[in-house]
Amino acid sequence: MAKTHTITRTDAIAAIASGHQDSAIGIIRASGEESWDIASRLFMKAISKIEPRKFYLKKLLDPESNEFLDEAMVAFFQANSSYTGEPMVEIFTHGGQINIKSILEKLFLQGMRQALPGEFTRRAFLNGKINLHKAMAIKALASAKTPFGLIQARKHMKGSFAVLVDALRGLLIGIIVELEGTLELEENGLMLDEENVSNNLRLAMSKVRVLRGPKNFNVQEQLKVVLIGAPNVGKSSLFNVLTDKDRAIVWATPGTTRDFLEITLQFGPYEVTLVDTAGLGDPTDPIEEVGVSKTMELIKQSNVLLFLHDLSHPDPNKTLETFNKEDLIIVGTKKDLAPQNSGFSTSTDINVSAKTSEGISSLKEIVTGRLKKIEAYTSEEVFAIDGFQRECFDKASEHLSSSIALLKTREPLEIISYEVGQALKEIDGLLGKSLDFEIMDGLFSTFCIGK
Repeated sequence: MAKTHTITRTDAIAAIASGHQDSAIGIIRASGEESWDIASRLFMKAISKIEPRKFYLKKLLDPESNEFLDEAMVAFFQANSSYTGEPMVEIFTHGGQINIKSILEKLFLQGMRQALPGEFTRRAFLNGKINLHKAMAIKALASAKTPFGLIQARKHMKGSFAVLVDALRGLLIGIIVELEGTLELEENGLMLDEENVSNNLRLAMSKVRVLRGPKNFNVQEQLKVVLIGAPNVGKSSLFNVLTDKDRAIVWATPGTTRDFLEITLQFGPYEVTLVDTAGLGDPTDPIEEVGVSKTMELIKQSNVLLFLHDLSHPDPNKTLETFNKEDLIIVGTKKDLAPQNSGFSTSTDINVSAKTSEGISSLKEIVTGRLKKIEAYTSEEVFAIDGFQRECFDKASEHLSSSIALLKTREPLEIISYEVGQALKEIDGLLGKSLDFEIMDGLFSTFCIGK
C-alpha cells in the first residue's frame, strides 16, 4: 500500500508560465517564503514599501555582474491572496525564449529551483486554496484540444461537477447510515426497508454512470474516428478518399496495412483524428499480430467507429458479431463491385465506393451527425474529464453493482454496507478527501510546468 505523506516543502520555486514559444510577453512565476527576497536581488533599485498585487516597473540586473537584463513589470502576492497560498512573485518580461530563460537562470543561481510539473497547483491544493475538482478543472481548461473539452472544462471550473459529486457522496452516506442503523437495532426488531435501500442504490448507480460520462472522452485529445474491418475490406482506400491524399498503400494482397495511419481531418465544423488500422482477423505472422493488437487498442480509444464490410464479398463478416452494433457506423464498401441483392447491404448504415466516390458525402454527413450528438451531450451533461476521475467512477460502479446483488440475495448487512463504503471511498478519493502521496504525485505530474 502506498504510504500516505504530507508535503511540507515551501522552498522557492520558479518556472516560465507563458509557454515555451516566442511571444510579445514572457511570464515567470515564483512561489515560496523567500520568493520575493530572491527576486528582488535582480532589481536595480529596491522597493522601500511593497504593496501586494501592485505592478512595479523595474530594471533587472545580474546580481553577480551588474549587467543589464531587461525591463519588467513585477507583482508581489501575499500568501492569503495568492494562487498557491504562499508568497508569490510574477515577473512580466519582454518575450523571446532566450531572454526569459536567461532571467530564470539568474533566479536559480540566487536560490530558487525549477518548479516541477503542476507544482504550483499542487501547492495550492495542499494549502487549501483549491480542491481537487478545481485543480483538475484548471488542467483541463489549459489543455483542452476540442470545443467539447472546453465546454466540460468550463463547467468543472464553475463548480457544476463538484456539486453533483457532493450530492452523490451524500446519497452514499445516507445509504450507509440506514444499513448501519438497522444493523445496530436488529436485536430490537428493526427491519431494513429493502425497497428504499434498493431504490437509493440504483439511483446512486445511475448518477455514477452519468458522471462517468462517455467511454473515451479526453479533453486533452482530439476526437478519434477509427476505420476497422477485415483485411482488404477497403479501409485504406476509404482513408485516402476521405483525406484526398494517397497516404495509405492500397494493394490487392490482404494485410498490406500492418501499422495504423492517422491524419487530422475536418468533418463539418469538427476537427478530428482519422485513423486507418490493420485488418481484424487471424494474423498470419508476428508483425501482423502486433498490428491487430494496436487496432484493438485504437478501438478502445475511438469516439466514432466505422466498421467496413466488403459488399463484393457474399458472406457477412463474422468479426461484426463481436461488437455492439449501436457503437458502430456500418459502412458497405466497394459498392461499384457489389452484385445485386448481395444480402448484407440491407444491414449497413451507408454504402460507398472509394473508386467512384459514391456515398462519400453521405458518409461524411453521418459521421458529422455522430459528432453533433457528442457535442449536444457535452453541452447538456457534466461528467469526468480525465482518466483518474473515470477510474474512480468505474470502481465505485463495481462496488455498487456488488451491493445491489448482495441485497437481492439477502446477504448480511455488514457485507452490503462494506461494499457501499468502498464506493464512497472511491468518491472521496476523487474529491481529494483520501488521496495518498503516490496518487497525488502522479496526478499533478501530468500538469504542465508553470501551472
